[in-house]
Amino acid sequence: MLNSGLDTLAVRPVALVDGDPTGKVAIVTRFQKTSKVMTGDVAVWMLDAVERSVPFVQKTEMIASFR
Repeated sequence: MLNSGLDTLAVRPVALVDGDPTGKVAIVTRFQKTSKVMTGDVAVWMLDAVERSVPFVQKTEMIASFR
């Protein structure tokens, strides 16, 4: 979060399902009724966020799987 101006970041995964990463995760602005995300995808997203080169602009980011 270097140079982002933020001191914290909350990840808001939609319906969390136990499972391996699918690699199909995106930041969303709205949850769908059928939205879900695997625990493995959340873990990968969080690790990638630590080294993210683009500054965060919001204190929360919602993530969900896409097809």
